[in-house]
Amino acid sequence: MKSVFVLAASVLALAFGVSPSAGGHSLAAACKPGLGKIGKTTVYRYCGPAKATVKIGGKTYSIVGGRCRKVPGAPYLAVDIGAKTLSGKSVTRYLVIRNPKLTDGVTRSASVNVQLVGATYVVGPVVVTVSGGRTRGTFAGDALGAAGRVTGSWTC
Repeated sequence: MKSVFVLAASVLALAFGVSPSAGGHSLAAACKPGLGKIGKTTVYRYCGPAKATVKIGGKTYSIVGGRCRKVPGAPYLAVDIGAKTLSGKSVTRYLVIRNPKLTDGVTRSASVNVQLVGATYVVGPVVVTVSGGRTRGTFAGDALGAAGRVTGSWTC
């Protein structure tokens, strides 16, 4: 029975383009953004060329498939990379940055959250540096409620 469950979860993950063993890396050649399920967990998958590297507690994680954009009608830069777990414990990798600075430069007023399989981190206080005409950047801060420094970079 256990092997049937593992097989079913693997098939669902492959259909959605997420590998449980890879912690959220895309396996599908064509990304389909939007709502989906991994087991009973609801996730929202982002697609696009954006990718990130995040370091937490001495470990490095890659997050792929996302976008960086200025939100119409909103005064901030939005970075969404990976697949966001919407219900229950995180089963995916996801990086979200909301930066009120719409030009290249350094800000301390951005918000950064990181989801890894089994954990979610709010980073703060955080320093975000945007460069390349808003096509890449770095961030550094502390994981609130957890010991450790969180650093990372992204490209769009």
